[in-house]
Amino acid sequence: MIAGAIGALSIILLGAVIVFGWMLLRENDPDDGGEDRVAVATQTAESEDQSGAGDDEAGTPPATAPVSTEAPTAPAATEAPTTAPEGANAGALDQTGLTALLPDNSLLPAGFDAGVDSSRDLAGVVEALGGSRIAEQNLTNWGWTANVERVFSNPTAEAGLTSSITVSLHGFKDAPSAAESLPFYSDILLNLGYYEVDAPQIGESVRLLRQDGEDGGVTVALYVQQGSVMYRFGGYAMGGDPTQDVINLATAVIGGQ
Repeated sequence: MIAGAIGALSIILLGAVIVFGWMLLRENDPDDGGEDRVAVATQTAESEDQSGAGDDEAGTPPATAPVSTEAPTAPAATEAPTTAPEGANAGALDQTGLTALLPDNSLLPAGFDAGVDSSRDLAGVVEALGGSRIAEQNLTNWGWTANVERVFSNPTAEAGLTSSITVSLHGFKDAPSAAESLPFYSDILLNLGYYEVDAPQIGESVRLLRQDGEDGGVTVALYVQQGSVMYRFGGYAMGGDPTQDVINLATAVIGGQ
């Protein structure tokens, strides 16, 4: 009986050990609860993806976006403008625009050639005006844009007739600036022996200067401001007076009364 009791007790203890070991192994099993962990991880990834959607609208386009296979069309060629754009320099002319305003010899008396063109940059104009700091500052304030000049000659002119006529144009940012430049430019000649005479009614503002040379030559300079351009018409005659030829040319170019 004792032996039987001991055997039964041993069987019970052995069963308890087996049950305890099985439970211990179940708690350490890495697969236990795997479905729950997968579900949690999946929900976390979806949440992170949704939280960043639309943050960068300039980012990479979707793979389904159509891709153009045509080369972009080149913009149509346009001619270079001769006038400054609207704004601070509205109405101002560059060298090309001023050149288009120069007259040809068809407006001059018979015998004049086609003319010789030239131009000055800002430094050249400042030097022609005496090279002063005031001249440079004034041109800057007036928005000076360009200068062009055309010199006509009549080598066969008889004594007393006009043998040379010069037309010089200066562009500025606007009409008031061009008007202010006229007395400044012309005053330079007063310091060189010229004197003022009655001027015809041409353009918006005008001034006529004359110089009588000791050799009998007469030089005249007619300054006319029209819009944002200041014109200088010059003429020379030996033993004569070029004034009327200069006035006639200015009237034909600009108009007058």
